Formats: sequence, C-alpha cells, structure tokens
Amino acid sequence: MSLLRTVYVGIGGAGGYIIKSHDNFFRDKLYLYLDGEKDLRHIFDELIGIKRNIYDKQNLSAYFHKENRYELFLGLGGKTGSSCIIEILDFLNSNGIYYKCYCFYPYSFEPNTRISVADKTLVSLKQYQGVTVLYMDEIKKRYTNLNLASVFSIPNEVLVKNYLKNDSV
Repeated sequence: MSLLRTVYVGIGGAGGYIIKSHDNFFRDKLYLYLDGEKDLRHIFDELIGIKRNIYDKQNLSAYFHKENRYELFLGLGGKTGSSCIIEILDFLNSNGIYYKCYCFYPYSFEPNTRISVADKTLVSLKQYQGVTVLYMDEIKKRYTNLNLASVFSIPNEVLVKNYLKNDSV
C-alpha cells in the first residue's frame, strides 16, 4: 500500500488565512485554497501569494482525488465554509476519500447571524466522522496570551501545534 499525499485545504476566508499565515508550516506542503466569492479584492491583499480557486460544486472531482488525503480548514458562520462544507464532505465520503476536517466556531461576542449560521452547520456536521470543531471561546480561555486582534492566527497556532505537527497516516 502506498502512502497517501496530504493536501491541506483552506475553505473560505478563514481557511485561506490559515494556509497563508502559517507559511513556515505549509511552505513545502501541497495545499488548495477554495473560496466562494468571485470578487473580494479588498480583503485578498493579505492573501497574496496563495493560489485562489473559486469553489464550484461541479468541480469537486477536480479538487479531490483518492490518491490524496485531505486536511480541511474552515471557519463556521461565514458564507463560504458553512455553505459548501457539507457538499465537500458528502463527496469525500461517497468516493471513499480520506479526510480530516477542522472547523472553527465563532466567538460568543460575534454577531448573532454568524452564530446562527454556525449552529445550523454544526447540526449537519454531526453526521460525519473526522470532523473536529474548535470553539474560539475555549481556545482563548486555554491560551490566554493569544491576541484577539489577530483572529486568524489564534486558530492557526493551536491547529498547527496541537493537531497537525504530529499528524501522520
């Protein structure tokens, strides 16, 4: 049996920031950045340097292959991650493609609209194995020295240090 290559997949803005802000970890690794917004140039200046693919359900077979294993990263409560993760997980499961999925649940002080979207997505995510939900409030309590001003670096640091560095298949 040959070893599967790991492809790190950032989904939506949070997923893109995770890939981008940990250049030292992802630099020599395969990654895929999927976003649902066609034109958000004003926020993508910070994501310059990573290739951005516009998510399209029709292209799932082009994004994901059995020869690879996938580590998916997304924030819940936004537009892209919450809206497409179920389609992606359905595809991966129905095609026998190995994955792990890390979802970041918003802080309790974020707008109710984000929390409502995150809660609806969480209900659907319960049917899948290989999904880890990381709650931002709990992460902040555990790592009190993390800076709230750098929202995406908080989950990145926790994710890379605690989940990915020792992850192997």
